[in-house]
Amino acid sequence: MDTAAVRVEDERDLYPTHEEDSVPEIPAHSRQIRYLIEALQARFPRRWVTGDMCLYWERNPQGPYVAPDVAVFDAPPPDPLPIVWLQWRDAPLLFVLEVGSKSTWGKDVGPKVDTYGETLKVPEYLYAYSRPERPLDLRLWRAGRERYERVLPDGSGRVWSKQLGVAFGFDDDRFLRVYLSDGEMLLTYEEVIGRSQAETQRRSELERELEQLRLEVERLRRESKEQ
Repeated sequence: MDTAAVRVEDERDLYPTHEEDSVPEIPAHSRQIRYLIEALQARFPRRWVTGDMCLYWERNPQGPYVAPDVAVFDAPPPDPLPIVWLQWRDAPLLFVLEVGSKSTWGKDVGPKVDTYGETLKVPEYLYAYSRPERPLDLRLWRAGRERYERVLPDGSGRVWSKQLGVAFGFDDDRFLRVYLSDGEMLLTYEEVIGRSQAETQRRSELERELEQLRLEVERLRRESKEQ
């Protein structure tokens, strides 16, 4: 077969996914990112929420790219899901989030701020650092008239995302959480399962107590009739 005649079905196939950039994540880092993606997916089922996917803004497969830990797009999840995002053809970005580490801190609060704000025109960029060797660090940038503007945390230490209509803040265990406008905290998958199991157990206990009460009432009725 003449390889020159092979037609590319999707131009995304020309753009590398850069799997070689992926480095082993510590469990806490991986759990944090998984929670954020799953919580936002559950909250916004009609929004495309993903993470660690290469975002390209130049029509050049060897060109620059970034791969944020969390990305939210202004569109439903595509079917099939793309392996990369191309600025000139895919849904616009609404929000990106980077969970910081010692090795990425300089880029996350430096060059990436310009990349997300000036190049990709992402309305909001959130950076979060919770590793114990440094103070908690939560920074939200929001698109202003000319460039990104910092949004300071409120009195509870949370920052509000206008694009998503939710707040982000650390809990007592330095874990970044998603909060609704009424203050409700979105749970991790494990917490949802745990709460469901606890409710099921409590329901079973109540049913046993009711059955015992029913049997006791019947016993008292029988005794009353016998007297």
